Amino acid sequence: MDSKNAKDNEINKKALRVLEYDKIIAMLRSEACSGLTRTIIDALHPGVDRGRIREALADTDEAVTVVLRKGTPPFGNFYDIGGFVHLAAKEGALTPKQLLEVSYNLTSARKTAAFLSADLPELPRIRGLVSAITVLRELEDEIKRCIL
Repeated sequence: MDSKNAKDNEINKKALRVLEYDKIIAMLRSEACSGLTRTIIDALHPGVDRGRIREALADTDEAVTVVLRKGTPPFGNFYDIGGFVHLAAKEGALTPKQLLEVSYNLTSARKTAAFLSADLPELPRIRGLVSAITVLRELEDEIKRCIL
C-alpha cells in the first residue's frame, strides 16, 4: 500500500470512528429479524461510488414509501438454506428440520410478495424485487403436510 492509500485508509477509519459507524451498524443489526440478514449487515461498508450510492438511496426511498403506506413488511426470519438447496440438487436427503426451514422461507417469500404486490403506487425497484420472488405454494404445503 502506498503512502497515499495508507493515509486515505487512516482518514476513512477516523471518519468512521467520528461518525460512530459501528454504533449505526449495531443499531441496524438489532433490528434484523434473521441470522442471514445480520450476516449481510456485518459485511456492509460505506460506499464510494456515487452512482451506486444514488441507486441505494433510491432503493431506500422506495422502502420508506412501503413502510409509511403499509407498515412493516412481514419478512419474518429467513433461514440460510443455500446449503440445503445444493444438497437437494445433488439428490441428497434433508432432515425434517431442514425441510421446515425451507418451508418457512417459502411461506415468508409468499407473504412478502403478496404484501409488496398490493395497495402500493408504482415503485419500479420494489416491483423488480417482487418479480424475482418465486411462490411455490404447493411445495410449501407438501413439506408441511409431510413433516407436521
